[in-house]
Amino acid sequence: MNAKSPRSRSLLKLTCGIGLGIPAFLCLLSVIIGRGIPRDWIATATLPPSSARTPTPSKTPRPATPTMTPEALNPFGDGQVACFESYGNDLTCLGDSGWRTYSETSLPYLNLDRMTVCPDGRIVTGRYEGIGVFDGLNWITYKSSSEKTGDRVACSANGDIWVSHYQGVSHFDGSDWTTYPSEELGSGEDVDLVRDLAIDPDGMVWVATNDSIARFDGVGWQVFEEGQGFDQAYRFMKIIVDNEGRPWVTDNTVLLMYDGTTWEVIDRPSSDYIEGFTIDGFGRVWVGTRSGVSVLDQSQWITYDVKNGSLSTNRVESLAIDERGRVWVATVWGLSVFDGEQWVTYHMHNSGLLDDWNEHILILGMGPDLPEPEEKPTGSISGQIMQDGQPWGNMGVEVCVLNLGAFQYFGDTPCHGQPFLRSTTADADGKFSIPDLPQGRYFLVVQLGDTRWLVWDQPGGSFGRVLVQSGQETVVDVR
Repeated sequence: MNAKSPRSRSLLKLTCGIGLGIPAFLCLLSVIIGRGIPRDWIATATLPPSSARTPTPSKTPRPATPTMTPEALNPFGDGQVACFESYGNDLTCLGDSGWRTYSETSLPYLNLDRMTVCPDGRIVTGRYEGIGVFDGLNWITYKSSSEKTGDRVACSANGDIWVSHYQGVSHFDGSDWTTYPSEELGSGEDVDLVRDLAIDPDGMVWVATNDSIARFDGVGWQVFEEGQGFDQAYRFMKIIVDNEGRPWVTDNTVLLMYDGTTWEVIDRPSSDYIEGFTIDGFGRVWVGTRSGVSVLDQSQWITYDVKNGSLSTNRVESLAIDERGRVWVATVWGLSVFDGEQWVTYHMHNSGLLDDWNEHILILGMGPDLPEPEEKPTGSISGQIMQDGQPWGNMGVEVCVLNLGAFQYFGDTPCHGQPFLRSTTADADGKFSIPDLPQGRYFLVVQLGDTRWLVWDQPGGSFGRVLVQSGQETVVDVR
């Protein structure tokens, strides 16, 4: 699962500042621990003579009668649809019937990061002790005896389904399950952490564990790891196979490609953490980072970002490509789509998006037609700042759109440099108002001293954010 899941995040009420007495290096250390320490690897390794490992599968029958779960709400009913999972785990879908939204609790199978669309059109998702398969009308649950939650899923051309999970991978042929334990996938200490899998055009299964890459040819497993294909250790996170059958892998800092003999480290225009990557029908590799989106086209990188007007923010969460070749980019502030010539960006204030912060994307078929952005009336935030029962006046107030977790801010204020921010100063009675705000969810930050700021957490809010509705005033009391 994505390491940045909202459930694993914590929003500290006080951001770091000199007035808090928290050393800057501790604040920076918290970021490093949360994001991982980047590594700048440039090595290229040549594969020595390989030998296949003989698998030791275990087979278990499926239940005689699968459990049917009718869906009162079907986000995939339009056929040509794109769905986006938000920071708050809710779902927005765009299809022939327009924009539709679903709450986290309304869809028991909701987790786009664990879903895939099979060649035959079925949707498969990892589930507790097995998988869920959507046939267009109902979900069917197939349980395995591995007693592991399915993490990533992949479908072969013949309809078989593969599932990665803790301590191994499992294969479902429609009748029986076969599980291959993680010791068949490598020999590293963390090989039990099976991160991802993909199937190439020849039907070979590629699996990425925390320590290794393993390939299954239908008979045995071939393993690539430190000392066997790689001259150093990597912490693999994601694997994709291109149309030529070449696997591309990343540990979120390095991008590597296997040409059939050698794993090659691909130079990138930025060393930023790789949030997501995908490959289009022309074999071009698209990479999303905190510096925007870059595409590798005929050995040349092209970058799309805020500076050249392509994106509303450079902080990319994930990427997907539909059958028309359009690139869909989920960011922390808006959803952007590129048709090969121009970009269009959707926000809550110009579309039916349920949230501006979207993390995962699932697209069926050709994908939907793109509606024109439609501007909605603005709203506002007003309130009063109180401390110990007394008004706290003449202090700064800001709203902005990017997460204000535990970090040392480097601008004049915590929201400095964000793609969208508005600010004001409370009067002597602590009262403030910020008008003309586009519909959206905002982090509200209140000044408590020269360098001390409070990130106000709205009761019942969406992960600390204040919702501003179109044409309405949102009233808050900061205490």
